[in-house]
Amino acid sequence: MRHVRRGKLAVGIANGRVFADGICVYVAKDMRVGLIASAI
Repeated sequence: MRHVRRGKLAVGIANGRVFADGICVYVAKDMRVGLIASAI
């Protein structure tokens, strides 16, 4: 996570990579995901 915005809904923004067998197969930039509090 490189940034988290807080408001009515918390939103995390990040970059990421997916590796398969040691090879990068997918790159995503500026992914956004809604964050919720844990119920535990």
